[in-house]
Amino acid sequence: MRPLIAGNWKMHGLTEDSAALARGIRAGLGDLAPLSGDYLIVSFDSNSDEQSLLAAYNASGYFCTNALRRLAAEVPHTGFDAGAFEYAPVWNRSGRQLAHFWRLVRDIEFSLGGESFSLKTGESFHGLNSYKPSEALVAEASSIAGLDVVGFFGGGDNPLRIAVLRRSSAMRAVAQDKVAAA
Repeated sequence: MRPLIAGNWKMHGLTEDSAALARGIRAGLGDLAPLSGDYLIVSFDSNSDEQSLLAAYNASGYFCTNALRRLAAEVPHTGFDAGAFEYAPVWNRSGRQLAHFWRLVRDIEFSLGGESFSLKTGESFHGLNSYKPSEALVAEASSIAGLDVVGFFGGGDNPLRIAVLRRSSAMRAVAQDKVAAA
């Protein structure tokens, strides 16, 4: 059997909400096309240790500000300087998410798309979030989405996890009915 999907989940909704995560899983799977296979192999980062997260992401600050450098290089502008920003992550323990912010280290004035901007030192802008779900949340959301957990792999000092999931027997029956009807 072929895997249904192998890759990294995009989190839809707060990670403490298993129903929202289940909706995200289903959105990623589409309608579970009958010929796609029965297994889903997913990687996710379950690290919720603030110090190690901040250390890891701060070490990759260059990567995290890449969007600003690309904007400066590829989008027509006047006066935009990606070097005026620093990476400033914020850990939200209750939401199990790392919010990626860019903070100005000096005043900057620029124009972009016919609009003029004047930004001041210390202003910050939210770029994106990195969610860090627990195994328990992934298991609960998977169950709601119609998937059974075959197993979780990884662990120890490595927060990266692999979840092997299988369509539940009810979901497999629906897929077989779709094949028979085709």
